[in-house]
Amino acid sequence: MKNVRKIGYVMVLFVLINMSFSIVTYANQVGFSVAPVLPSNQIDKESGYFHIQLKAGNKQQLSVELKNYTEKEMVLKTSVASATTNINGVIDYSPTKNKVDETLPINLSKQITVDKIITLSPKEEKIVSVKVSMPNKDIPGVIASGISFEEEGNVKSNQLSSQTTVNNKFSYVLALLMQQSASIETQPELKLGKVKAMELNTKTSVSAPIRNLSSAYLNQVTIKSTLTKKGSNEPYYEYKKEQMQIAPNSIFEFPTFLNGKKLEDGEYFYKAVVSGMTGELNKEDQERLEWVLTDTINIDQKQAKELNELDDLVTDKTVGLNKWLVLAVSLNVLLVLGIVSYFLFAKKRNK
Repeated sequence: MKNVRKIGYVMVLFVLINMSFSIVTYANQVGFSVAPVLPSNQIDKESGYFHIQLKAGNKQQLSVELKNYTEKEMVLKTSVASATTNINGVIDYSPTKNKVDETLPINLSKQITVDKIITLSPKEEKIVSVKVSMPNKDIPGVIASGISFEEEGNVKSNQLSSQTTVNNKFSYVLALLMQQSASIETQPELKLGKVKAMELNTKTSVSAPIRNLSSAYLNQVTIKSTLTKKGSNEPYYEYKKEQMQIAPNSIFEFPTFLNGKKLEDGEYFYKAVVSGMTGELNKEDQERLEWVLTDTINIDQKQAKELNELDDLVTDKTVGLNKWLVLAVSLNVLLVLGIVSYFLFAKKRNK
């Protein structure tokens, strides 16, 4: 019996050790802060980012306040990027692989400049300059961009909000919006690129590149997509997502995830009903517009087979994985019973 207790103690200890390795504590304390010094031509006085009115051909120097809260010297790298729309329908103001549309009216590298490297002494507060200029041409909408301040030596990043981003890459992204007139009459203009089936994060997706050709935001976006097989009156798959936003002059790669439904080969008709609120960002005087975007997509047998095999949610693959899991658990139970039986038999034989 003593040997059985020893085996039990060892098994409990083994489980506790494995559990301890699975517990990870994350300490994500950003060691610096970034705050805009809002100028007199700031449109939204209550915002925590720049939103300025600047006439065509004019230049301006903006100020950003940086604070180092640590006891060590800090080196920050800066970068400027156009606002884009990620696959979740969230506007990203940091440098990403998200696409801008070819209708983007300016090259930001020529319109917004800031020191590439900024050094902060321990506990230092510093005002840095951001030079901006408005192109000498008529731009009826808004130029949407962001300035990133990133601490050197850190790697992992997650966006938490749209206008100001704090992430565990120890970086801030400060939005910078510029427009030539106090109010914007320009409305979003959507157009659909070529729809295609693809694997996205180990899931089968039908990706629809929705282009915003205008320098205007589309807010509170709702998209309902349907995929109908040729010759059928019933949708093969339907998908709906709400509360999204599309950046000016950006391409929104909207994914329709099949959520485990097997993709069959053949020709499909794709339809997306897109609606959203127009008008200025975060303003109440908005109206809702709607677009119906359509395209056809052909899936051959090889592509359908490859996508189904890559999809973690395809039913028969999930069942197969569950079978392997059950088998593994069963073998472990048999192994433990075998060890216990062996020691019990050995003890009995010794007696």
